[in-house]
Amino acid sequence: MAIPRACLTTYWVKDRRKSAKDNGQYPILPGITQVCPGDGMPFPAGRRIVVGRTKKSLIVLEDTYNEYWDGKWDLDVISWNIDIESIWGADDVQRQIKLQEAINRAGDAYIGNILKNAIIRWMIDRGAMDPTESKKFADEGAEIVYKNPGREVKQEVPQPLPAEVLNLIPMLIDLTKRNIGVLDPQIQKQMPSIVTGPAIEGLQLAVEGSIRSAARKMEELVQRIGQKLISRIFQYYTSDRIFHFVGDTGEWREFEFERSKLLMTVNRETGKPEPRTIAELQKAHQDFRFAVEPGSSLAVTKIQRAMMKFELFKVGGMRLTKIMEELGIENGEEEMQKAKEERDKYGLGMDQGDNRKKQGSLGGSAL
Repeated sequence: MAIPRACLTTYWVKDRRKSAKDNGQYPILPGITQVCPGDGMPFPAGRRIVVGRTKKSLIVLEDTYNEYWDGKWDLDVISWNIDIESIWGADDVQRQIKLQEAINRAGDAYIGNILKNAIIRWMIDRGAMDPTESKKFADEGAEIVYKNPGREVKQEVPQPLPAEVLNLIPMLIDLTKRNIGVLDPQIQKQMPSIVTGPAIEGLQLAVEGSIRSAARKMEELVQRIGQKLISRIFQYYTSDRIFHFVGDTGEWREFEFERSKLLMTVNRETGKPEPRTIAELQKAHQDFRFAVEPGSSLAVTKIQRAMMKFELFKVGGMRLTKIMEELGIENGEEEMQKAKEERDKYGLGMDQGDNRKKQGSLGGSAL
């Protein structure tokens, strides 16, 4: 038996009417539309409409106000490129089309002008030269223009294009590289004797500006989604529970969520715990912030941070496990214990073990 498919579409819209009696862009459907309880705005944080499509018409299945405590929608768009005609923005290929067209037109005009001015033209009366001789000039790359005897033909050689046209092409190419983040570093313009380590590092950071900008936009997207997740946990996880998730090492980890502690707060005047009201509970998620450290998604940032922490470890200002966490090793204590067991079992190290064998063989031969 064939089961027909259902195509559902969810719309998130802004409805700024101040009461249910006001007229808005989208009508209120009796028996279907659910407005926010109270005497305030019926849709203070937006409106969610679920529509089913058939071959002939649309059917409104659900029409309700935004029930999320944080007042945000399920949809989140990454801020990439600005395009007023689309919420998604223009893609990288479309952004480079205009630049590529400008490069092609400038190059074609410059080369075409050079080729046209390089041609030698002969103005010859018809019948003034033997066709065999005129063909020789044509074979050598010259252009022969025939005219009737006694008629004047004036030739005007076009002016050569200025040098700025030729300089414009490399500028457009550099602009294209800058947009896609592959601009070559200008290290060769500096004297090798005065280029220091911090200068090279700063130059590398400047070249990676577009890459870091794209990474930061992705991190901001994760940060916004994480902030929504905190609010959803406060709203929908109504009991204590145990979470299990898989870390970077592929091992299961356990996390205990205690819902009962969220229901209680401390009275500032008496200093005693008391239950939260519904209004306070709906705003409790604002006390927490989901943050992503800028640049933390880049591999070079992790390496730099690990190197700085290792320098602190040398002077006793940092634990070794923190450095391992920076490199993505979550169970640092366990890895250190395993490394210690291997050192005790196989020796202090492969290099020292080889040296001991060499010393033993030399000592035996000397005896």
